[in-house]
Formats: sequence, structure tokens, C-alpha cells
Amino acid sequence: TGSCEEYGTNNPPFTENQTENPTSLYSWSKASIALLFRMLNNTGKNKMVILRPSVVYGPNQKTNALIPYTITSALTGKKLNFTKGEQTRDFVFVSDIVEGYMKAATVEDAKRKIINLGAGKEYKVKYVVKKILELMGTSAEANFGAIPEREGEIQRYLPDISLANSLLRWQPRVSLEEGLRKTIGWYSEKFEKNELGKWSD
Repeated sequence: TGSCEEYGTNNPPFTENQTENPTSLYSWSKASIALLFRMLNNTGKNKMVILRPSVVYGPNQKTNALIPYTITSALTGKKLNFTKGEQTRDFVFVSDIVEGYMKAATVEDAKRKIINLGAGKEYKVKYVVKKILELMGTSAEANFGAIPEREGEIQRYLPDISLANSLLRWQPRVSLEEGLRKTIGWYSEKFEKNELGKWSD
């Protein structure tokens, strides 16, 4: 498992043949392992598939990630502090990613390949946060610009998923709105049962 974050400041949409350009220790570590795996694959000793998911979300995610942070903060009455939210991300629902992994594990032609998995759609962080609050019907307000961007922040983040489409016959099924509704429902149920603490940092 790699990450589309490995592409860093490359021009989107990110394609598998772009040179990695990591901007954080996290993405550097992923790119370094990918380099090792490619070397091992090229020696003929291994047949590993390197998958690069985009921003995965859904039930059972830790609340330090953007979408569960927004949902749980609104549920519990905490302040919703964000950057300006102008950066874009590609959000893909967890069930779609699971299907992508299953296909990559069973399709013979996927061996020794690097394959992006994502929704193939670019959304501003600000839009996604506002959409969550709208779907929740909450009066909570998002404070955009309350915190600075992290060092090495990627401003545009969009993978090209055409290789996954053609090679794996894989296509994401869950729209952003449908995925957000499912995720909101899951965290809302945990909130009602007073179980949110299990997913906190």
C-alpha cells in the first residue's frame, strides 16, 4: 500500500508513470518502499502490486482525519477549525477501495504494476466540510483559516484512475454524497451509544 501523496507537487491528474515527488516524511517513506519494491520486481524475484489509494474515508476511521473530525466535532459541539480549505483532494469510499484491493490481488496482469485507486474527482476541502454540515443539518459553523496549512501541503490532489479501470475493470461505485451520508450515519450511531471515544486519537 502506497499513497497518491507520493506524487506531491506533480501536476494533476497524477499518473503512475510520473516520478515521485514527496513533500512529507509520510509520502517519502511510501515512495522509498515503492522504489525498493520496483527493484525487487525488476529482478524477477517478486510479483508485487503497488496500490496508491487517494484519500480513503468511511466508517471506523480515526477522528483525526478530515471527514470524521468534521462529523464528530459537529456531533459533540467542539470547534471546527480548519485551514482556508482551498486545497483539493480526491475522496474515495472504503468499500470501493476494498474492491480495488481484491481485484488487484486476483488479476494476473496487475502483477509488478503500480496502480492508482481513487474516485477520480477533485473537491476543495472547504466544499466537503460544508457538504457534511449541510447533510447533518447542524448549526455548527466551520472556522476556515483558523489553523495554518501543514508544511509541504499539496494544493491539488487528483489521481488518474484509468489504469485501474482498464487493467482491473474497477470503477468506484459510491458517490461522495452517498459515502458522506453512510459515514455520518455510522458516527451518529456511535455518538448516540456514547462510543465515540474508541475512535479518538
